[in-house]
Amino acid sequence: MVNSRLIDTYLFQFKLHKELKLKMSNDQNYIKFKNRMIVILGGTLRVIVSFAIVNLTYDAFSAALITILVIMPIMAVLTLVPLIGLEKIRVQLLKNYFLSLNQTF
Repeated sequence: MVNSRLIDTYLFQFKLHKELKLKMSNDQNYIKFKNRMIVILGGTLRVIVSFAIVNLTYDAFSAALITILVIMPIMAVLTLVPLIGLEKIRVQLLKNYFLSLNQTF
């Protein structure tokens, strides 16, 4: 019973995301949301690549110190900044989408 609800919720979120991408791709809020998600993904990939390069270059202890003291704080800030206001943009996008559906009926 619980799994069925979880699957239904996941499928609804997936279908909603697909529908938003299809119908609202020209909406400014969708473009902002998509761009911020790309920046977050890029920041996460930079952390992984930076850690791999440092880990290959230095011994394990030095690599851990450099990663913890230098790489992680910088990348955490660069990754978290785009999250500011992201929920507000998402809510506005959903509001615009549901209002456009309401106008069609």
